[in-house]
Amino acid sequence: PLPSYQLGTRMVNITLLPDFSDDESTFEIIDSFCSENEDTSISAKERSLPESSYVINNAVWDRLGKKLEKQKMDLIEAELSIIKNLMKCREGAFKEKTEELKKVHQSEIHEKEAEIDGLTRVNEE
Repeated sequence: PLPSYQLGTRMVNITLLPDFSDDESTFEIIDSFCSENEDTSISAKERSLPESSYVINNAVWDRLGKKLEKQKMDLIEAELSIIKNLMKCREGAFKEKTEELKKVHQSEIHEKEAEIDGLTRVNEE
């Protein structure tokens, strides 16, 4: 069966864009898109369909498809930038930790050197 979407009091049959048919945000876009483009919908009478049905014309689907595709790409880009930022944060945290460890090791080295110096002096005396 074709996926369908309730648009106001009318039923819209989603015959194209099957990839998007189960996505809730897509339905919101379809809803606002259809209300903006009502003049381009084909009425049920013209298609001999039940009065409650509308079939959206292909030009509208093409525009809607492009709009959804762009939104999908925007989401992917947003996710990628989040991942990049996380990687930068991790990299930054890693550098900080490395610096911190270097300082700890440096101070430990200085302590050992001081100890050795002290022992050397004791031995010399």
